[in-house]
Amino acid sequence: MKEELKASVQYGDLRGEVACDGHQGILLHELAKKAKLPDRYFPLAVSVYLGEHGTLDVDLFACQVASYGSSVDEIRRKGDAAGEIDVEKFRLKIEASDLLKLVKRLDILAQHRGVAGIRLVASDSL
Repeated sequence: MKEELKASVQYGDLRGEVACDGHQGILLHELAKKAKLPDRYFPLAVSVYLGEHGTLDVDLFACQVASYGSSVDEIRRKGDAAGEIDVEKFRLKIEASDLLKLVKRLDILAQHRGVAGIRLVASDSL
């Protein structure tokens, strides 16, 4: 069964976006090395889920190189033409501290679900 990748939690009190940079280049490729992702896959997305009891689930999503190509440009062209990219999920066993060592910069912005989809425009407070 196929389903679109989306972040979700039980109640969804806050919704938002994330931006991230890795220390050694693209974080996805560093995670692919840690996951021992076979060369026939190209990593495209990561999901990090922190549960209420301190559990950490990290899933890496990758497409098959044979189907989409071995560069982002090739993958983008084929994805644009098809309207979607089929990816497979790989569970990564990693401690939170080890994951954070791979992250150079991380920005998480989440807004109240009651105003989700409305652009928030900020100004400095006094």
